[in-house]
Amino acid sequence: MAQLTAEELAAIRDQVSKKVAASADPVTELVVTPIALIQDDRSAERIRPDALRLSEHWVKRATTSIRRASSLTIDLASTRLDVIEGSSLRPTFASSWTRFLEDSTRKRPVLLTVEGPFVEAVTARLLGATDEKPGRPRAPSEVGRALFARIGQLIAASFRAVALETADIELVEVEGREPADDLRRYFLEQDSLIAVTIETTQPAEGRWRLITRPETLSSRPHGSGHIARPSRRLLEELLEPVRVEVSVELGRARLAIRELKDLVPGALFELDTSVESPLPIRCGNVIKAYGKPVLVSGAVSVEICNLMPAQGETQHENVES
Repeated sequence: MAQLTAEELAAIRDQVSKKVAASADPVTELVVTPIALIQDDRSAERIRPDALRLSEHWVKRATTSIRRASSLTIDLASTRLDVIEGSSLRPTFASSWTRFLEDSTRKRPVLLTVEGPFVEAVTARLLGATDEKPGRPRAPSEVGRALFARIGQLIAASFRAVALETADIELVEVEGREPADDLRRYFLEQDSLIAVTIETTQPAEGRWRLITRPETLSSRPHGSGHIARPSRRLLEELLEPVRVEVSVELGRARLAIRELKDLVPGALFELDTSVESPLPIRCGNVIKAYGKPVLVSGAVSVEICNLMPAQGETQHENVES
């Protein structure tokens, strides 16, 4: 809360005096006293560029993660920032997917919501629906919100990563029914909150919202010049859905050009490995394990024999049975 400035008081006195002068009713004395102003509108304007920039990065990361994990394509229409009353969130809590996050340093909560037919449409696609015709719009059911949790987790993890990278805000998920109920009451009791709203059009209409107090997204001082790095756990959460190419090397040989020219169907040449030699398993041209070829239901497969140790770890024992 902030007091009126001297200029604002003078402007109010001037306007009221003009009204009094034009009125037929006599007024013996004009008294103007300072009143408290809610400064959230001003705060929202100050943080608007940073908040919209953060949400842009959030959307890009989240949609990419969702597409890699589920092959879903999500189209977004527009983004805006509003100041809302906490009491307006009652319908949101009743019929939307929600996730509470908290700034681990300043203990300022963040509410992420996904609302509208978008939730049911995504759930239907995850269950195998292929009908491209939109059905009758409806709010997500309790079952739909529960099934949406897999995609919601990607949305929340993407926001945590972006908040850390772009705003140096480290967020943790709030777990447990009682802490969530406390935060639900906290948000409902707030006189004003900022809400960044992202409208969706595909696979159905809906909206994502980031809701918090303005000061949560305000810039922090950077006296030390330290650049925060995401935690290993957070990186693992983001990378888990990513698909990577794995190759198994049967062996190598060096042939003269004339030998290559003489190759015909049925010709044989010797590799530098024996039948019992373990085969290197590569990921990104890095050997991650060794295995042996086996047949499973007629398909050539590889049974892992040894895993290469990660940096700082000891090598796994042979797991061949």
